[in-house]
Amino acid sequence: MKRIYYISLLLMLLACEKEPVSNKADYSEQPTIPMYSQLLLNGPVSYIKDEIVTRLPESFTAVEEFGFGESYVLEYYTRNGEERGSRSNLCSTLFTTVCTGYAYFVFPEIWQQSTSAIDYHPEYDNGVLKRIEYSWDESGRFTEILLYENESLVTVDGESNIANLMYDDNGFPTIFITFGDEAEITCRNTFSDLDEYGNPRVITVETPNGEYTIHRTIRY
Repeated sequence: MKRIYYISLLLMLLACEKEPVSNKADYSEQPTIPMYSQLLLNGPVSYIKDEIVTRLPESFTAVEEFGFGESYVLEYYTRNGEERGSRSNLCSTLFTTVCTGYAYFVFPEIWQQSTSAIDYHPEYDNGVLKRIEYSWDESGRFTEILLYENESLVTVDGESNIANLMYDDNGFPTIFITFGDEAEITCRNTFSDLDEYGNPRVITVETPNGEYTIHRTIRY
């Protein structure tokens, strides 16, 4: 299973993509991963605006807005001022850098019925068979991520248990990791300026191509 994301390309699409927009945005089909969860929100959030400012080779600013109704159902979504409605595969920009951070993102079908999973990577043969063993707690945070290559435990950034690298003191995912030809941390996230509900108002993402910052406005 390949989880390789091209962050700079996705951000360019976010700023420039012109999808067909109907006269009336439709929200009957909700994202498979609920948007409230994708955005790592806490408390009775009714609206947020994410202003995404990049310092990548092609710098730009993009804006996403989200409105929530009862049970945190997505009722409003705009991208750069255009209301887009909802669909099952809708992803926020933030989600592209935190989607490896919790069991309910990586294993949405089983995370509540189990506390562990094994992911095999036979496609990256080159004489090497990869196996990743995951364990998580009841909140969905990983407690153990072990990478084996030909049955030998591999260390990443000096850690044999990759889960020890995953979270900051507030439980937010600090890294985005891919398991391609080699394990690679492709993004590092910093969450700051937390409000009274513990929601960060500034999120900084470092990628191999540069850095971008999400400045978040939240209404309750």
